[in-house]
Amino acid sequence: EMLLDETQNRLALTDQNITVTNAISAADAKLLADTTTGVVTATIATTARVSDLKLLPAESNAFTIVISAEDATSSTAAEFNAINSATSVAVNMTNVTALAASTLSDVNTLALAIKDWRNTDQIRNGGRLTTVAISDSTIDATALATAIDNLDVINLGATTDMTLASGATINVDAGEVTEMLLDETQNRLALTDQNIVVTGNITVNDANLLNATTTGTVTATTISSDTDALEYIASHSDLLNSFNSANGYTTRESKVAAAIQHYNDTGNAEGRSLDVFDAWDYIASHVDLIQEYGTDTASAANHYIEYGFNESRSLDTFDEWAYIASNTDLIETYGTNISGATEHYVVSGYSQGRNINSFDASRYISNYSDLQATYGSDLFGATVHYVVTGFNEGRVI
Repeated sequence: EMLLDETQNRLALTDQNITVTNAISAADAKLLADTTTGVVTATIATTARVSDLKLLPAESNAFTIVISAEDATSSTAAEFNAINSATSVAVNMTNVTALAASTLSDVNTLALAIKDWRNTDQIRNGGRLTTVAISDSTIDATALATAIDNLDVINLGATTDMTLASGATINVDAGEVTEMLLDETQNRLALTDQNIVVTGNITVNDANLLNATTTGTVTATTISSDTDALEYIASHSDLLNSFNSANGYTTRESKVAAAIQHYNDTGNAEGRSLDVFDAWDYIASHVDLIQEYGTDTASAANHYIEYGFNESRSLDTFDEWAYIASNTDLIETYGTNISGATEHYVVSGYSQGRNINSFDASRYISNYSDLQATYGSDLFGATVHYVVTGFNEGRVI
């Protein structure tokens, strides 16, 4: 009746506080809140559904709200956050046992509100929120770990089963991999078909564990082949002096095993590089290796360990940019992909008798005043310019 009087202009409500004695519907609570800038104090009927409660205005009203058991599993974190913002009284979510697909940001906001309800009169759940679905297609592992930890706190130490969107991508730093794997092992996190992208180097063991947790793609820097293992040895002089036939490592297999063991036990923690040595560059730099090994990068790396290191062979004297610039079809095919160009030379360019240094950078510079001003005597810079820009501009040599 009061709302009808207000609607029919028999009563003006502006900034008055309103206290309601008996329980009211969510719709009436919204109407009251919309009529005054004052505080509305009321208990909303326990039959109210989240679909109505989430429409309450985000104001400092004192609504007593109990989420219905009918909304135990079907509502999102964003909806509960909206309800929480509509009242200064702690929202009773003890009937809620699961969250429907929600963003990680919304879940973290809700988890913090539940976690701090005693101090802030926000949401209380009583440790019953045990299943959470995350909807994000791209997920930061740090935020993921924070949400899992917060949910564990509000569940009074019980684990929370968190599921992720199918095919989602998780971006994780190498230092966070162990914690993520532990969360998965302890059923705090379900990994099924998600893609995992690791920043930084990880051990072979961790790479294998990640691969075992998901059918998605794991992208990480680690030792994943014989070539990787032998390149690791070839990248470090102390390993070159240790893992060779003179010290009992007479087979390629024994070197590979030793490299993996060393990297897992020591190298990764020390931040050692896996690829200072590049087998393709090494092969391309020595004609006899192209003839002997061709594309067998593992054997080429093993050659450096056994012979090339002691012979003081150069690791990379092949000029990829000059090779590309000297063969205009390679500019069209590879552009700035110098790794691809190096492989091309080993695979087919050498056997085709391709010229690797016919590009005359000095003449190229002398033909253009702007290049003279920019590059002067910088032949390498001019070569790169031709590949990146000059060829497509129709510049002549």
